[in-house]
Amino acid sequence: MHDVPARPAAERPPFATTGGADGFGGRLEFWLPRRRDSVREARRRLRDLMAVCEPWDARTAGHFTGDGALVLSELATNAVVHARCRGGRVRFRLRYGRPGLLLEVSDPDGGCGPGEVPRIAEELPEGGRGLEIVGALAAAWGWLPQAAGGGGGKTVWALIAPPGAAGPAEG
Repeated sequence: MHDVPARPAAERPPFATTGGADGFGGRLEFWLPRRRDSVREARRRLRDLMAVCEPWDARTAGHFTGDGALVLSELATNAVVHARCRGGRVRFRLRYGRPGLLLEVSDPDGGCGPGEVPRIAEELPEGGRGLEIVGALAAAWGWLPQAAGGGGGKTVWALIAPPGAAGPAEG
């Protein structure tokens, strides 16, 4: 059985302040339609961003590109496939700096966050391990509801720490 551990609903991402005081000097924000091909486009934009980032050496940029692309794929796939609303767009916010790479994916589904719905695990399921992958690669991750006045929805985030800086998040 591979149930995803529950996380506190209002858990805030680390360094979730505005401006550069949080250690994140760079940011890329974009919206994509809630379609499966948007996952590939989000990964491409992350790779393009890492190709021009200055704060890291090639090894660190490669780590963020590899682990970051995999984690971003899992978060984006959940937003475009499993959100319970039709149509709409998904917001992606990629922030980078001294603490690492912070990935945020927001969808318009105001329902429950990851790990709040009990799953019945199959013996050999084809899917359902995305958040286990996120937990294994991210230094920390969680989700938070968006304000009702902003249309509702939720944001799922993950922090990819620089190589050797921190171990994976405990679930």
